[in-house]
Amino acid sequence: MVCVAALLFALFAPTKDFQLESPHVLLSFRTDQSIFPREWQTLEIDPVAEPLPVLEEGACVTAIREELRRYPTAVVEKNLKRVFIGQGLRFYGLQYGGTNSLDSLYLSLPGWHDRVLADRFLRRAFHHEFSSILLRNYATRFRQGEWESALPTGFKYSGDGAQSLREGKSSTRYEARYNRQGFLAEYSTSSLEEDFNLFAEAIFCGDPEFWRLYDTFPAIAVKADLVLALYASIDPAMDAKSLRGLAQGPLM
Repeated sequence: MVCVAALLFALFAPTKDFQLESPHVLLSFRTDQSIFPREWQTLEIDPVAEPLPVLEEGACVTAIREELRRYPTAVVEKNLKRVFIGQGLRFYGLQYGGTNSLDSLYLSLPGWHDRVLADRFLRRAFHHEFSSILLRNYATRFRQGEWESALPTGFKYSGDGAQSLREGKSSTRYEARYNRQGFLAEYSTSSLEEDFNLFAEAIFCGDPEFWRLYDTFPAIAVKADLVLALYASIDPAMDAKSLRGLAQGPLM
């Protein structure tokens, strides 16, 4: 008979970090407090990462390797050092799908029974959070004035992602009532950063539905073009033609 304690240890035992060679990024499944920046370790933020079953790690390594290939190696190595993945993440007492620090991503692989949807969630979360790092690091190249001019008259973002989570207004499902105004989903209205993030994740995941919206709603196209322009300014290999081509499957 298999010892229950031995089985639990096999499923949740500490594992080594994975140092990816090209690009050079550390992929880690550690969940202790040392993975978080010191300034996050407060009673208010109270960061918690739940361990991922060891059996899920291989699929996560594969997914992150594949998504990293959508960027030029130099862009990744200059802006990203570590990717931490857990079964769940909590900050401020709220469940998060992901977040980011100066050069690290913190991602959650949901414990859903549908592994295909969970894998898709992880991949989208990777691009969502990495886009925040790039938006910060290349802020002077982002045409923020044009972005704000493209917003509906009188519109103001509601605050931030955490506030939207608290209020239950964090749906990322595409809806026409938001699309007509230039937003992809309800969550887009949280902040400029979340708005930008949703465009970036859709583009880098090669989401065909996103490109249908791009061709249908002029307000979506205006903001998408500003996202595309930022990425092209970071590296010419990420020009609009190449990024749209991700919808057909080619990787960088």
